[in-house]
Amino acid sequence: MMMRATFCALFWGIVFVAGARSQTITSEAVESELTQLSELGIESRVRRGRAMNPELKAAVIDAISKNPARQDADLTKQYDRLMFDLGDEETVKRFAEAYLRDSDFYGATGFPTCQNPRVIELIAPAIFREENWVAKGPYLAPSVSTAQLMVEMLGRTPGFQGEVIDWARKLPSQSTTLTDLREVVREWWRANEQFFKEGNYQAVKPGRELAKEEPKVEQPPGPPAALASTSSQQPARPSASPAVVPVAESSPSSPGLLWTAAAAAVALLVGLLVFWKRRT
Repeated sequence: MMMRATFCALFWGIVFVAGARSQTITSEAVESELTQLSELGIESRVRRGRAMNPELKAAVIDAISKNPARQDADLTKQYDRLMFDLGDEETVKRFAEAYLRDSDFYGATGFPTCQNPRVIELIAPAIFREENWVAKGPYLAPSVSTAQLMVEMLGRTPGFQGEVIDWARKLPSQSTTLTDLREVVREWWRANEQFFKEGNYQAVKPGRELAKEEPKVEQPPGPPAALASTSSQQPARPSASPAVVPVAESSPSSPGLLWTAAAAAVALLVGLLVFWKRRT
């Protein structure tokens, strides 16, 4: 509601300014554009600004910047944010300079969604600050928070190669520490800074990957070392069949042995009879 009221407040100043600025861009066209922008969320507004006819966008920005209502302190931030979202170069530079002076600058909340590579270029010097701290409670050192911000912006800004956007989106999850991420972003910026200065965003390359350590899997305890080494040296063999021990079978008695045994039995019987008769 507040943003819509801001657009309405702009209208009468825009009617005069836009009509005087160009014969081809009418005040009605500017009013229509502002009405549509007022109904969009921030990211949709940014996308519309990127796709807008350059002459129409210049007329809208010019009308906003020259509107007398801009002097109202309560509306200034909203006007500035609208011009920033539309990619006004002067406003973008002013926001970046304010951020470099103070990373808590209110306008920085709009950086991730601005989809403007110029912002990445203008705030990059902050990642090279020498600081003797990384984090204090919820607060991050400006060099670290800026590295995070640049990566987030890179992953959400069209105009770069897909592999660059993918790299930027994956990097935070690969970083084991904040200083790792900052160092990788520093390396990446040194390699690609010239492409940003030339506006050659298709030539920008992804940075270094941070390899994750493979989780260590504990192995179950094995056999004792001596046994393990023996078993490793000797290949397994099929188990041998149990040895069959032949059992000696009794051979049939010979006829001589049978006669001897019979004669001994008869002699014993005769002896018993003789012994018995003598007693009686």
